[in-house]
Amino acid sequence: MDKRVISFILTLLLLALAGALVLALAGDQVQAQAGSGVLRVAPSGSDVTGCGGEANPCQTIQYAVDQAADGDEVWIATFDVLLGIPPVTTTARYVGSGASVVALDKSLTLRGGYIYAHSTVPPLNFWRAGVLPALLDGERARRVVSIQGPVTPTLELLALVNGQANRGGDLYAEDATLSLVATPVLSGSADYGGGLYLKDCRVSFDPGDLDWQSLFGVSGLVLIRGNSAQYGGGLYIEGGRPALTGLGVLSNTASADGGGLYLQEGHPTLAGGLIRGNRAANRGGGLFLADSAARIAATAVYSNTAAEGAGLYLDGPLTLNPLDLPLIANNYVRYNRATGGLGGGLYLREAIAGLVNNVIADNQAAEGAGLYLWASSPQVFHNTIAQNAGGSGLYLTHAPGSVWPPLPPVPSWPSITNTIVASQTVGVYVDSTGLPYPLENRASLDGTLWWANGSDAAGPGQVVRNHDVNGNPRFTCTGTLPGCLNPYHILTDSAAVDAGVIVALSLPGTDQFVDIDGQLRPSGEGYDIGADEIVSETYSVWLLPPLSVQPAQPGETVTHTHRLLNTGLQTDTYDLRIHSDSGWATLLTAGPITLSAQSSATVQVRVDVPASASAGMSDTTVITATSRAEVDRRALALDITRIPGGDTADLILGERAEPAVLTPGGAVRYSLVVTNAGPLTQSLPVTLTSATAPTRAIGAWSLPAGCTGDVNRGLFTCTLTLPGGAVPVSRSLGLVLTTTGTYSGLLVSGAGVAPPPGVTDPNPLNNAAQATVLVTDCLPLRAVGISGPSEGVSGTSSVLTAVLTPAQATAPVTYTWSPVPAQGQNTSQATYTWTVTGTQVITLVVENCGGLVSDTHAITIAESGEIKRNIYLPLVLKESGG
Repeated sequence: MDKRVISFILTLLLLALAGALVLALAGDQVQAQAGSGVLRVAPSGSDVTGCGGEANPCQTIQYAVDQAADGDEVWIATFDVLLGIPPVTTTARYVGSGASVVALDKSLTLRGGYIYAHSTVPPLNFWRAGVLPALLDGERARRVVSIQGPVTPTLELLALVNGQANRGGDLYAEDATLSLVATPVLSGSADYGGGLYLKDCRVSFDPGDLDWQSLFGVSGLVLIRGNSAQYGGGLYIEGGRPALTGLGVLSNTASADGGGLYLQEGHPTLAGGLIRGNRAANRGGGLFLADSAARIAATAVYSNTAAEGAGLYLDGPLTLNPLDLPLIANNYVRYNRATGGLGGGLYLREAIAGLVNNVIADNQAAEGAGLYLWASSPQVFHNTIAQNAGGSGLYLTHAPGSVWPPLPPVPSWPSITNTIVASQTVGVYVDSTGLPYPLENRASLDGTLWWANGSDAAGPGQVVRNHDVNGNPRFTCTGTLPGCLNPYHILTDSAAVDAGVIVALSLPGTDQFVDIDGQLRPSGEGYDIGADEIVSETYSVWLLPPLSVQPAQPGETVTHTHRLLNTGLQTDTYDLRIHSDSGWATLLTAGPITLSAQSSATVQVRVDVPASASAGMSDTTVITATSRAEVDRRALALDITRIPGGDTADLILGERAEPAVLTPGGAVRYSLVVTNAGPLTQSLPVTLTSATAPTRAIGAWSLPAGCTGDVNRGLFTCTLTLPGGAVPVSRSLGLVLTTTGTYSGLLVSGAGVAPPPGVTDPNPLNNAAQATVLVTDCLPLRAVGISGPSEGVSGTSSVLTAVLTPAQATAPVTYTWSPVPAQGQNTSQATYTWTVTGTQVITLVVENCGGLVSDTHAITIAESGEIKRNIYLPLVLKESGG
């Protein structure tokens, strides 16, 4: 047993003894719970028939368990005090002689921590509940606790130590519903699950009132510490739906995989814990998941080591069934180190998973220091990948193909949305299969904030980037407790605020509605990029998802479901209304709806399709939620219900806004392009509906011909006809919108297009488009370049000039040249004079609006007269005289 545990117990011995004597004098005894039989166990007891009473406890836990019936409690003494002068105190240590210290196949409560004080003259017997667990010691010769069958036991205030077995050194449970309360699991060893092995179990962990702060540096957690195994040093979970909450998995070791935990299949939930300082020789220093649909949330995965996947290694599943996908959300994955060079934070091998709202930072590996993907295609939303040390923060590669049997390579295709990628040598590196897409690795990034990487993206594979943001994320802090309470959160002037794209809800659960702290997302005028969402507006409202598309048949009823979010700081009331272009829709949710700050409610629209409706007909319904606190603050959503069949035409809608950034009172031009991609080649009348929010940003608009609208609601509808002929065929519309002189923030325009009755669109997901414009008092810089000579002469001045993009960026603009020039520091033009020779590198950092851009320029300095110019002479070819 750990020497510190023994020392800790001994230091409290006198206090425990004093407490026992006081109780003896006061006559304060613990009473059993009503309705339960109680058997007591103490070192001074005796295993005889009828033992277990106050004055005649049993001596071993197993004997008491054998006498007990379902529902009984077994009270287990931690201290056995023989009252006298002086009193004699025995610290209990319960051992066994068979395969286990305790074998349990009944629904019992085993509760330790008791102080048993007794004397013969006068005859006194007192039982007092204490705070120190009773020690159950496997003596490195046997398992501590074995639980079999569909029973519901509770283990409370027991310390399981020094167990040894093939599976579950300290505890093995199968088919049970088990509760562990204030029961640390220490120093066990096994082939599988050094501390615990749980097979097809339901289990819950409760730290109770134990505080291990003085001993282990953590409190409020059930400790799984110092265990070792080949697989699953701390815990091995096979199947079942265990709830692993409030665990402190510390300093466990695996000689193969899963230093802290090994999760094999099943649907476990790991939430609100700490996984720190665990080691695996091969894979998964903190956690190893094998085809497990685990949900890992609100967990700190810190300072673990392994050859690969030091924080977490995910081996499968390669499935598209959302019920079988692992979901890794709202976690901190930091300071993990891959000794084998791959996957410092996370390693995914042939896996599809959801990664939402995680901070993956300060990890170390040669490649994929933050995240390494091997033939994996996760959906990645709102993560912060920063300051990981190694060749790349995110690394993509593939499973190789083979000639025989003939198998193509399996590429990685992650979808990465609204993610901060900052301060790494290479942000994203994509390896190549050597084959064209779809057999090529491809990283699809949308709404990425890039900052301070050596290079944002590299590698021969494919990188698809949309809606990039370049600017300082302005982290609150990046250290550890107590100096840094919320690492990698963002400040209100961060370039990440309101800069993300609208997220399609494609994962189960509600993780995409909240940030890493559980605050509702989005808040304010748009989604923030990264794991943290700033909540700063008094009143803010959203309807999610913004678009719902469902097919229906004549006479059928369908329901569209949305979530109304009060993402502000104050309680607000919302009025709901709908506009149905075909009149089929009914608002099922009665309004008004009052929501407290950071709460949400369900909003549903029912669409009753008439029995007389024909194939190709559709209904487009606009839902509006209006704040009563600020009547110009509204949320919009679009529902499309369509009857398939009839003629088929694939309609595609595109929308673009120019400029992407403007100042208050400025004008933006929206270009909408509607395309008929066929196969229908006849002329096709279509209806286009567009909604713009927030409406308080709209000063005026100029609608194109064929369009009517209500500027106060930000809603307009257009009818247009696509000409017949060879497909694809397109038509364009232009709309000019002028903003008010007082609004700043995001201006979001969402549009949808619908075919006429009798025409079916086989791909309705491309019927919607969105354009986002930033209205700001300060027009930020997007880039800077350095213009100037690439060669110079020692002792002669060289002038370098900053070229800003856009040129109209808002002043003041701050210029910082490095090294400091002879003239021009803090200006757009710098003069350098070198007295040395060789290549000189100049760095320029330019700042405005709280954001930074930078560029470097190299100039070669030679001694006077050394610069050589090439002279090209004409080449004359003479014919031979033969």
